[in-house]
Amino acid sequence: MNIFEFMELPADHRKHPFQLVKHRDEVPASKIAFPVYAQVKRDGVFAAVVVRPDEVAIFGRTGKRFTNTEKLCEEFRAFPLGIYLGEMQTMAIAHLEALSGVVNPNRTEELDWHQQQIKDHLYIDFFDMLTFQAFREGYTCVKFVDRFNALKRRIQEKLVGYNDILPIVPIYTEEGVRDYAQQHIDKGREGAVFKLNEDYEAGHKGYRQTKIVRGVSYDLLCIGTEEGSGKYANKVANLIFQWKGGKTVKAMLGRGWSHEDAADFFLHPEKAVGHIFAVKALQESSKGVLRLPKAGELRHDKESPDV
Repeated sequence: MNIFEFMELPADHRKHPFQLVKHRDEVPASKIAFPVYAQVKRDGVFAAVVVRPDEVAIFGRTGKRFTNTEKLCEEFRAFPLGIYLGEMQTMAIAHLEALSGVVNPNRTEELDWHQQQIKDHLYIDFFDMLTFQAFREGYTCVKFVDRFNALKRRIQEKLVGYNDILPIVPIYTEEGVRDYAQQHIDKGREGAVFKLNEDYEAGHKGYRQTKIVRGVSYDLLCIGTEEGSGKYANKVANLIFQWKGGKTVKAMLGRGWSHEDAADFFLHPEKAVGHIFAVKALQESSKGVLRLPKAGELRHDKESPDV
């Protein structure tokens, strides 16, 4: 059951359940406007908490229902009816890849001890909300600041555990935008999101919501694997990704992946090929080359790559 079916709509009600976020450097200068409302970008997994009269469920960006979120759902039963958007994280020590694996909608394996700790310590930092009507229509003329204030009125006093609401900070210059993002990057956070006080449109990826994150990160489609040598014999040394202009990018498995994963991808390439991964790099050169790319988490919450 996807989020549309949970809302008693056809499963294919529309392609994109939610509004998307664009890298700020990719937004045309003509679309840059102020003020923007800044929120820190947590290094977690997008989560939409749907509170119905009879049930609470949590879904990812593509509308697939997360697994292992029963405890969180119970914590949100006191929320008024609506859809609450946030970033799911864990207080347990874990890489994003491990967190993503625990709540993966397609997960069938039992949790090990560490994964159980991740599950038991899940929480969400909320940043926006939608009414049922706005979600069904995929649009609302209610501006972001009004939605944010409604979010606080509805749930601030009902939050338990580590669940919280991310504050917003108005910023009036591009220099202020860059400084705000860098301050959070320097503190070890992923970066920041900047929102215009605009209406909400599901599937829109442009000027309304932009982000600046540490390094660069693209969600890319894996189209092949490459075996290594030496200690990487019979293991995948690189995943091969579709890139701009018909080019490809080779990326080693990054943080969170193990030698066992590299061996598993070698034996079962279908677990990687055809799937979308977050590919992270130090920077993109002026010639469009990614410097020191690494394959990050499997993006089971994405249906289409960035390029």
